Amino acid sequence: MTTIVSDRTRTCVSRKSEGGPCTASVSPAASQVSTVPNTCERTRCVREGFMRLTGLTVENWKSFREPSHLELRPLTILLGRNNAGKSALTRLPLLLAAGFGGQVGPPLPFDLSQADVGRILPDVIYKRLAHGSVTLAADLQTQASDSLRVTFRVQNIDELKLQLLTEWSVSKNGDKVAELLWIGSDPRASIQPYRDSVSDVDILLAFDGLVPRPDQDSELTEVFTSVLSDLSEKLFVTYLGPFREQPKRSYEYPGTDPDHVGTHGAGVAGILGSDALRRQGRLVGQVADGMEDLIGPWRLAVEPSGDAFRLELVSTSDAALRINLVDVGTGVSQVMPIVVQRVMDRNQEDHDFLEVVEQPELHLHPRAHLPLADLYITGAQRTGAQFVVETHSENFVLRVRRRIAEGLFDPDLLALYYIEHDGQEATVRRIEIGPLGDVDYWPSGVFSEDYEETRHLAEAQLARDPDAG
Repeated sequence: MTTIVSDRTRTCVSRKSEGGPCTASVSPAASQVSTVPNTCERTRCVREGFMRLTGLTVENWKSFREPSHLELRPLTILLGRNNAGKSALTRLPLLLAAGFGGQVGPPLPFDLSQADVGRILPDVIYKRLAHGSVTLAADLQTQASDSLRVTFRVQNIDELKLQLLTEWSVSKNGDKVAELLWIGSDPRASIQPYRDSVSDVDILLAFDGLVPRPDQDSELTEVFTSVLSDLSEKLFVTYLGPFREQPKRSYEYPGTDPDHVGTHGAGVAGILGSDALRRQGRLVGQVADGMEDLIGPWRLAVEPSGDAFRLELVSTSDAALRINLVDVGTGVSQVMPIVVQRVMDRNQEDHDFLEVVEQPELHLHPRAHLPLADLYITGAQRTGAQFVVETHSENFVLRVRRRIAEGLFDPDLLALYYIEHDGQEATVRRIEIGPLGDVDYWPSGVFSEDYEETRHLAEAQLARDPDAG
């Protein structure tokens, strides 16, 4: 579960008394994205000045030709068949977090190490038009609870292999603050001229990613200057991909305390080993508790082995029965990063973050999808937490609806979408869920396969043996 953040505003609470700041460096060469380092664990740090991404709109983006909007709630779930376009939307927050990081670079820095969004701009333009463009909008909420909407159009200059922001606008609390239109003639220039239709003045500026950096002589309105200050806040986005690292027979103890599981869950063993060695295994016990409903009558254990350690499952009915994680089903190692991160988040104070996870149910028995959904339901009820979940699990969705019907989960915390592709383009449709878990619409044929197979089975049985009916 990799963390994307341009990090210049984090303070480490536990070190304040020691006079040591908790800092993180930003590598300009690393696509203007930094991974939160081990010197500043999320359990020890308060992140100051971070925005929330509350919605996104795409047009001409990959398979989405027409404008398509997603409102992001604490729990946002995307459904759809394979190759419908779900990942094109779920991974977009990673790109926006990098673009709004305020680092020198292109508007959309595609060289992300966490997930493949695209290699060059034409990769994300509808029908991959070499001279095309994409239009995106991000709805943001600042620490002061102001609402911003930033809309921008990125044009591909194919002969120069350049991205150019030809349109950029921002609204604050519903009022248009600035609307910039490129009026230049040379897209290669580092400083470009724009006309602001709101103030009716020409402005010289550059863009650090998606954030305007006006020339010092530019005349800006007071409110535009205020918005630029708002945009100095960053987005905190984490990502857990669909394929997680396979376990090893043994691990060495990490030299530092890992603070996140990583994009493919590679940090899980280090987190558990460090906790067992240095903190009496408190987190290990919590993870074991969290996994009981997922894996049955087994408990996770960290077994020391000289300078190394092993991850094992111990039978709850016979403590002598121990199995190395390498020798158990793939589902255990696939779900462990999710449980570890949920426990780590639960152990710290409320904080703003958006976590993108693809197919959390991968390799799990359908019964385990139910408690898995509960992990996200619980997490989504914490202040500042947001999850964007792409899933193919019927049980996951059913558990969410059940918790709403039981009055244990507020439907206002949920946004459920169905993504459909007709062979030409993709569309987004929201499924509204009422206070009793009822839906206002359900796409035809979705999660009806078991019923259809049972019906066809009965028809085949009757066709071969009419007396069977």
